[in-house]
Amino acid sequence: LELLGAILYHSWAGDASGEKALSTVLQPGGSARLPLHERLLAAPALPAVSFLYGGGPDWMDADIGRGIARDLKQKGVSSHVRLVGVAGHQ
Repeated sequence: LELLGAILYHSWAGDASGEKALSTVLQPGGSARLPLHERLLAAPALPAVSFLYGGGPDWMDADIGRGIARDLKQKGVSSHVRLVGVAGHQ
């Protein structure tokens, strides 16, 4: 119980960080506020772009990355989607 108290204290006592970042980039429900797809396609020049996804079930859908990669390739940008076998989104 003492360990749990220490974990909770250190999780909540400091300044907010990750939770602020998520609410800045995501709308309620997990949709992007400024979708990456639109921003990447509008960019005047890009280096090679890679998307990495966990290989298991996840709310981060690799099909979205595949669609962006396909559209980037049509623009002449090298783009790849990779699934990391036993990883998930944390």
